Amino acid sequence: MNQPNFQTDWKKRLEELEAEVEASANGTYNTHSQQSNFSEETKFAEPSPMDSNKFSNKASAIASQVRNWFNQLPIIGKIIVVVVGIGISFSLLKTIFQLVTSLLTLAIIAGLGYAGYQYFIGSKNKS
Repeated sequence: MNQPNFQTDWKKRLEELEAEVEASANGTYNTHSQQSNFSEETKFAEPSPMDSNKFSNKASAIASQVRNWFNQLPIIGKIIVVVVGIGISFSLLKTIFQLVTSLLTLAIIAGLGYAGYQYFIGSKNKS
């Protein structure tokens, strides 16, 4: 029933993936050929604004791919992804709060220990 539509969707997706792979291969080749023209001094130089632009472009490309993947999911898939994402976010938040609480507790114990040392041991040294 949906067989012809299904096959055309797969063919279209396969063509898109081939185009992405081809574009990625061309971009990688150009990057390597451009790097070979640089001198030794520029290879160890500080990162240029072009490097941050490349990172920004890659980050936006990845975000775009994730957005496209998410938009292609069925409704139930979107709900599952959101629920799992929220669960992971709360888990990370809980871990961060536990770490902060542990650090604060350690600081309080260290402060009390230092105060006790100064009161009991420090007072004996002054006498």
